[in-house]
Amino acid sequence: MRLEAVGRVTDNSYTFPLPQTQIAETMGLSDVHVNRTLRDLRAQGLIHLKRRVLTILDVEPLKAFCDFTPNYLHLRNTRWGEHRELSWPGQAQEG
Repeated sequence: MRLEAVGRVTDNSYTFPLPQTQIAETMGLSDVHVNRTLRDLRAQGLIHLKRRVLTILDVEPLKAFCDFTPNYLHLRNTRWGEHRELSWPGQAQEG
């Protein structure tokens, strides 16, 4: 989403130069976990990763899978940045 905001995404694809080992080290995960997660995302038809190019095949299901909310980026008026209010258990709803 950040790459798209600065014009670095073409047809839902962008350069993804990090090998799985670096992703694992950066996130404090095992290589095996990263590999399995990427494999699951591919199997669900959400992403395609080949030759260091990541393509998001189905944006809305990927957002749902990740429980993604872009509010922290403060990007409005973009296809990723629909602003929605978060509600927490016990929080009063405005009506």
